[in-house]
Amino acid sequence: QVVIIGNGIAGVTAADTIRRHHLDCAIHLIGREKHPLYNRMAISRLIYGRSAMSGLYLQPDAWYEERQITSWLNTQVTQIDKTERQVILATGEALPFDRLILACGSSSFVPTLPGFGLPGTFVLREADEAMEIRTFSQANRCRRAVIAGGGLLGLEAGYALHNLGLHVTILERGPWLLRRQLDKCSGRLLQKHLEQLGMQVLLEAETEKLHGDGRLKKVSLKDGSSMRCDIFLMAAGIRPNSELAAASGLAVNRGIVVDAHMQTSAPGIYAVGDVCEYDGDVPGLWAVATEQARVAAVNA
Repeated sequence: QVVIIGNGIAGVTAADTIRRHHLDCAIHLIGREKHPLYNRMAISRLIYGRSAMSGLYLQPDAWYEERQITSWLNTQVTQIDKTERQVILATGEALPFDRLILACGSSSFVPTLPGFGLPGTFVLREADEAMEIRTFSQANRCRRAVIAGGGLLGLEAGYALHNLGLHVTILERGPWLLRRQLDKCSGRLLQKHLEQLGMQVLLEAETEKLHGDGRLKKVSLKDGSSMRCDIFLMAAGIRPNSELAAASGLAVNRGIVVDAHMQTSAPGIYAVGDVCEYDGDVPGLWAVATEQARVAAVNA
C-alpha cells in the first residue's frame, strides 16, 4: 500500500507513475484542499474570470476510479507514525503504508508586517484564495490594490486585479522587476509595458505598515510615503510545508532533505515537489516537481 500526501501535480504524477508500473498495489492520495488536481499556474484568472473553476481541473473524476486510486479530498494528516508505518488523519482514521510519498507542496511566505490579517489582506497560492479576493472586491466595491512583490506571482496577481477594474500598484524592493528571470534592461522594458497598461510600479519600495479600522484602508511604505488601498496582496515567495515531516523526525533544512532517489532520511519515505530539498535547492517549479515525482514513484 502506497500513501501519497498531497494531490497537486507532484502527488498525482507519483500516483499515476506507480499505477503504470504496479497494477496491484493500493494507492491512497490525500488532498488538503477540497478540489482535485487543478492548474495552479492559472488561478489568477479566477480573480477576473466569470467561470470560476470550470476549465481548471486537469483530470475528470473518472480518471481516479479508472486507475483505482483512492482520492481523499478536504482531508488533513496530523501525524506520520514511522514505527507503525501509518499516517494518522484529522478524522481519527489511520492509513497503513508500505511506502509513503510526501508531496505536501508549499505555502505563501508572509514576513512579519503590522496590520497584515485585516480584512482586505491576502496571499495567493490556492484556488480558494483567488476566489476570496474576487468575492471581497465585489462585496466592498474595491478600487485600489497594492501588490508587495514584483516576481511572477505578484505580476500575475496584479494583472488579474487590473483586469477586474482596480488601480494596481506593484511594490518591488529591488532595482527592477523579475530579477530572477530578467536582466535590468529587460526588467525596465517590462515595467514600461505594465505602465502603458495602466498599472503603477514602484521600485526599491517596501511596506512598513498596513492601516485600517475594520478593514484595510491605507499602506505605509518605509520611505515615509503612504497610499490608499482596499486590497493588499503579499507575494513575497513560498515556504515548503515541511512541518509534518519535521515533527516526524525526518531531516529538514529549507525543505525535506532527499537524496537522488528522492528518499528522505527514513527508508521507504520519499518527498517530491515544492516540499523537498535536493542538493541544497528548492526549485518550486512545476516541471521539476513532475520529474521528481516520477523518480520517487519508480524507486518506491
